[in-house]
Amino acid sequence: MNGAAILCSGQGYQGAGMFDLLADASEASPVFEAAKFVLDGKDPRQLVREAGNDELHADKVGQILCCTQAMAAWAVLSAKAPRPLVVAGYSVGELAAWGVAGLLDHEGVLDLVVKRAAAMDEATSQPCGLVAILGLTRVTLDPICRARGAYIAIVSGEEHLLVGGTWKALEAVIPSSASRDPANISRSRRHFEDALRIAAVEGEVEALDTRHEVM
Repeated sequence: MNGAAILCSGQGYQGAGMFDLLADASEASPVFEAAKFVLDGKDPRQLVREAGNDELHADKVGQILCCTQAMAAWAVLSAKAPRPLVVAGYSVGELAAWGVAGLLDHEGVLDLVVKRAAAMDEATSQPCGLVAILGLTRVTLDPICRARGAYIAIVSGEEHLLVGGTWKALEAVIPSSASRDPANISRSRRHFEDALRIAAVEGEVEALDTRHEVM
């Protein structure tokens, strides 16, 4: 059986050149127009070239851009590629995947994206982020995190885990983790989509999903 499998990524790599291959494609125009509407009249193709890094990685803007890129790419490719056998998404990319699969239109996807970002921002009262911990298993790291108000957000490997929480919680997790085996601990902070905020809004996002009937 032949066919395409499409994975829509989460946010994190927004940048000035993210629409370079799609900007002039007429097939992608409806996607860019839908994005412009939820970006308060800002054309996403122009926004990525003019905005600073912080704005591009803010929840609302970053998530809109991420889903816009995926849907715009598929709008161009769909006329030339076979219907995908599998469409999946990571993090906010799950919403883009619904659009690529044809379960929601562009406006429906971006409406959910805006609501998702707003719920995440509302749930965040302190600076938050992610830290990568290498060298500890989940069994070892999980109690360290829970005791300090942090959470394992992503499992990349048996001993490659990303922990999410407030900066205060993460600052407490790092030395406790490093004391187990300092040579195997690596730090990598990111300012987006941490476990604390996603856990806090999980019920709200599920409620939003149920309001969109999928045929």
